[in-house]
Amino acid sequence: MNREIVYRYKRLGKPSMEFNQTIVLEEKDVWVLLLERHSGPPVTVDGTTILEDGAPILWFVFRGEWHDVGRFHLHDRRCTGWYTNICTPVEQDGDTWSSTDLYIDHWQPVDGGGKWLDEDEFAEARSRKLIDDAIAERALREQRHIERLVMTEAWPPAFARTIDLEQVGY
Repeated sequence: MNREIVYRYKRLGKPSMEFNQTIVLEEKDVWVLLLERHSGPPVTVDGTTILEDGAPILWFVFRGEWHDVGRFHLHDRRCTGWYTNICTPVEQDGDTWSSTDLYIDHWQPVDGGGKWLDEDEFAEARSRKLIDDAIAERALREQRHIERLVMTEAWPPAFARTIDLEQVGY
């Protein structure tokens, strides 16, 4: 498969971001995208680095779903966990894909103990009317759905837990 795409990640009230990624696997309901090197400062949650500059990410983009899931790594390729973005379903225009970030994120480290992130940013975006009520309610419904799966240890999706860098040839 290995087709290059540009993934445009729209962020309401903030500049959009574009990532050059490679489709490394395509299944019926999910694409697996490889971002070979994260570019930017380390990403941390509660003081723990979950993604280093230059480390790879596998993104699981589910057809028609209001979330995507990133499998985060360190330089040594060790998986640190799964980062879920609640976002609009991906739209494709040839090799340019896009989705809109809806602020609410979930971090699930490999050793358990997941947590919701950026709920304060979501509340602020709502108060500033950056997100309309219908989209905000859809984002909250997705959060509740994922929370139910987290509670039964069914999150992240099994596919995202089992596919790793070696399996996609990286």
